[in-house]
Amino acid sequence: MLAHFDKLQTPLRAVEKYPSTTHQLERFRCLGWPNISVCSLWELWSSDLFASLSERKELDKIEPFDEWEEFALFGCHYFLLVADTVSVSSQTLGPKSRTRRDQSTFSEYSEGVLQFQLSYEESPRAQGSNRFAAAMQISRQKSSQDAIAVFGGMGSTTRVNSLDVYTTDKEPSFPFRLDGASNVPSSRMCHTITDIGDEGALLVGGRTSPDNALADCWVFHKW
Repeated sequence: MLAHFDKLQTPLRAVEKYPSTTHQLERFRCLGWPNISVCSLWELWSSDLFASLSERKELDKIEPFDEWEEFALFGCHYFLLVADTVSVSSQTLGPKSRTRRDQSTFSEYSEGVLQFQLSYEESPRAQGSNRFAAAMQISRQKSSQDAIAVFGGMGSTTRVNSLDVYTTDKEPSFPFRLDGASNVPSSRMCHTITDIGDEGALLVGGRTSPDNALADCWVFHKW
């Protein structure tokens, strides 16, 4: 979204300076507003004060909404903030809204510092875009380092059942490939993959469309 407005030569300067709801709260507090309440649009939608459970069920009867995960993601990009000189109840915007008064104090703390090296290499356009996928650790017999595999998820256009392997080896040797295999989980998203030790990893469920949950389970063997 920010890149889109930059391309139009209308950058969102306020977002660059105040990128989070915490920054926005501080922004209005420093301007002298004594009572501030804020929540994201996803929190607002999830609040019974905005739409009751019965109202949401009625909406589902009209047409089941697809891609709730996308809706939640985009809803978290926007927020509703109310700043007032009169006391604002946190229930005004929803149960998860945050209210901060001018007399609030902040405790200072220190954290340990971790040092590490980063390397970056851009992936082809069709890879690395699996949203709502699941990751697992895979072992390789000829390498001292393990790799991370990401299975399934929402690709650039549809749900996929491909496997992306991420490794720091310059010449990786993958322990297994799904290409051409006859016994592979179908395309899905929102599934879970749980490490089960030396046995490998257990894939459970997921879904295709929002009204089609999957109940199958699969075992990926590390070797």
